[in-house]
Amino acid sequence: MAETHNPFAPPSAPLAGSTGAGLWRDRNMVVVSRGGQFPARCVKCNLPASAPAKVRKAYWHHPAIYLLALLSPLIYIIVALIVRKQADVNPALCADHNKRRNLGITIGWIGSLLGLAMAVAGGATETCGLAVFGIFLMLGSMIAGLIMARIIYPDRIEKEWARFKGCGEPFLSTLPDVHGF
Repeated sequence: MAETHNPFAPPSAPLAGSTGAGLWRDRNMVVVSRGGQFPARCVKCNLPASAPAKVRKAYWHHPAIYLLALLSPLIYIIVALIVRKQADVNPALCADHNKRRNLGITIGWIGSLLGLAMAVAGGATETCGLAVFGIFLMLGSMIAGLIMARIIYPDRIEKEWARFKGCGEPFLSTLPDVHGF
């Protein structure tokens, strides 16, 4: 019996040399074993990746460490740098999602620089409203840029595996399910 086309199935692309070995799905997260490679597909929509995936370093520390920021930001930074865990991953993006990421980076940089210039100009001319607006513009564009430019983010990193959030359902549905991590 010949297979029929399912219009509701998520798009899939050939793996193009990368097997996706060492990747599993755990609910809405991707579990990557140490040395595991993402396939050459967009982690958001599962379409073929537009360019070779760049290997990125992801860092994670236990969320309780954030409580040290209440005590002293400097102590938090020092402790977080000491106890953080690292994983190297290579998530890929399609052309459309790569454009969105680049737009987020552009918004973050231009908005931050423009907000800084407005804050300085407002402070120099003693225009409080301009300075406050510049500060809010700078912070808002930084946050918007970070959110738009983020590909995936770590939920937990251990010695042999790492869990990441931020992958789209079409990509997640192509991965084998795993339990017990």
